Amino acid sequence: MADGRAKPEAPPGPAPEAVRGTWRLVTYVVENEHGELIDEPLGPDPHGLLVYTPEGRVVVHLMADGREMCGSARPVDCPPDRKLAAYDSHLSYAGSYRLTGDRVFHHVSISSFPDYVGTELERTLRLDGDRLMLKSTPQVVRGQVRIAVLRWSRENGDR
Repeated sequence: MADGRAKPEAPPGPAPEAVRGTWRLVTYVVENEHGELIDEPLGPDPHGLLVYTPEGRVVVHLMADGREMCGSARPVDCPPDRKLAAYDSHLSYAGSYRLTGDRVFHHVSISSFPDYVGTELERTLRLDGDRLMLKSTPQVVRGQVRIAVLRWSRENGDR
């Protein structure tokens, strides 16, 4: 570094092969800076898949339980109120990832939420056997600190 100080090392994290595979969402909550629950963005029983490939690709799908059907053959023909509800109850993105210590960085190349495209989402990662927890960096939304906490379970037989 320019001032002569060594750059601090990242805290140790899991080996890349330990996170590769398919993970099923267990819980998705938002906490404040004190760890208190402030939101369940997709309700109490969300569904989701997270896939990390050996080639460095990531795919994420999250959705609420009990989503109402559009009753149409094509998404564009979905009635506006149901289309809005469908958008509000689902998030997906894909891109590449890299692990650095106890952090994973998702570089988003496609997303159902256009504002994510071209961004890098940083998550703190904690792996405990077949359980994975990802925490977002704190964000202030309408004056309140929000930290997304997603807990995942490894799909059976996916090692």
